[in-house]
Amino acid sequence: MTTGTPLCDLVVQLCDEILSRRAVSGPLFAEAQEVAARLTTCHRLRIAVGGRQQDGKTTLVNALLRARLATGDGTEGARVVTRYFPSHTDQVTVRLLDGSSHEIRPGPRGGLPLSLGWPTAKIKYVDVGFPGTTPCDGMLIDTPGLDRPDGGRKISLDACADADALLFVVNYEGQIDSEALRWLRRAAPFGLVGEVGAIGVVTGIQNLESRPETNPWPSARLRASVCRRQLGDLLLRVVPVLDLLAQTSLGADFTESDARALATLAAFGDRKAVLAALYDHDEFLTWESGPLDRTTRHRLLDMLGIYGIHLCLDRVGAMASAHTVRQELRAASGIDELIREMESALLPQSDLLRASSALNRLLTAASRREDENGGVDEMWVFEAARRIENSPDFGRVRLLRALRELDDGRFHLNQADAEALRALVEGMTPAECLGEPRGTRGGALSAAAERETIRWRTLENTMVPPIRTYARIAWTICQTFIEGRPT
Repeated sequence: MTTGTPLCDLVVQLCDEILSRRAVSGPLFAEAQEVAARLTTCHRLRIAVGGRQQDGKTTLVNALLRARLATGDGTEGARVVTRYFPSHTDQVTVRLLDGSSHEIRPGPRGGLPLSLGWPTAKIKYVDVGFPGTTPCDGMLIDTPGLDRPDGGRKISLDACADADALLFVVNYEGQIDSEALRWLRRAAPFGLVGEVGAIGVVTGIQNLESRPETNPWPSARLRASVCRRQLGDLLLRVVPVLDLLAQTSLGADFTESDARALATLAAFGDRKAVLAALYDHDEFLTWESGPLDRTTRHRLLDMLGIYGIHLCLDRVGAMASAHTVRQELRAASGIDELIREMESALLPQSDLLRASSALNRLLTAASRREDENGGVDEMWVFEAARRIENSPDFGRVRLLRALRELDDGRFHLNQADAEALRALVEGMTPAECLGEPRGTRGGALSAAAERETIRWRTLENTMVPPIRTYARIAWTICQTFIEGRPT
């Protein structure tokens, strides 16, 4: 069995070795079967969306799905893990803890129906296919919420820990569940949840300003910067997003009728009355002397919020189409920056991230006490996993983060060291990785590897933590290129 990607192939080979051994515990054997099947049959990057309830998590999921498929609080779907992926047709499959699977009828617009047909306590997760796209062509995993009192926190943490990558939703007020992030780091022996595979998303940023018409972006970027400094060891990036505007701009709910309602509001003669009504949600909803009926006002609030309505009145002309309004909302939402971040930070590392989460599952099964797995000593699995981690391919992908941080100015190298790092990451052959012509081999290649090993060992002695960490990875890679050493 092969996956078509080098790191996942190494993990599948480890699974094959586990399955071929006689003295293997039942849990590890079952895990190896499941991991091998997952890596060889599904090549999607699995991206979990974690965070607290009512912090815009589900709204963000819908924005990334470009459709209102995820259900909010008060529904059965909000209490289970739901995995969304592109498909030719709408399909919903409920997978139970007893191992059985059951296809059910999708909701009226696709996605989850109001009733799942089984008690949520018996559901492992729900798979939802839909005719659309996802960032990174991945599987997007919506989780119940880290602050749910009904066991949802553990369910959410387990789903996030088992995913390949993570979008961690941070409340605009700066209330960060750092305990959950640190638990996720401990739950993954390879530590990639924060190292290369987690992006923070600050939602609800329209609420940062006391005046609803004020542009929230300066405050939002400051808040994201503060979160990044607080959680720099746990999150690769922190990106602010106007999640409600993102959901509306990328979905199909906003219609020409809604655009006409905004035009009617913009053309209303008493501008002061409009601004007074748009002071807050309740004022607008109870504004009976205006040009819009209550149902229309409620609909606009549901799709745009107070800030979004202000934005449309300021930027969109009276004759604007629904398409034009959606374009303006999308540009203002920040969702494109998040999608670009996902596709530039996660997609190039998908092989690494998928292999790491698979190893995490194998190591978790192998780490059970001997009295729990029939007295079988399975510590050899850790040695095999360490060999995979020390492979050049594994290390080079991890150094992608070093290149990103170097380009962002988070640490500094002299020109020669910076060029050496870039060559090590981007080289297509061992010689190119070492800064040598492609045809270099034999003793000349070994000499270059020795030279670069000395370079990175010297840098490892620096007092700057990021450089020390990356230098250790770099010299380990360089040593594998020395002739005669096992790779």
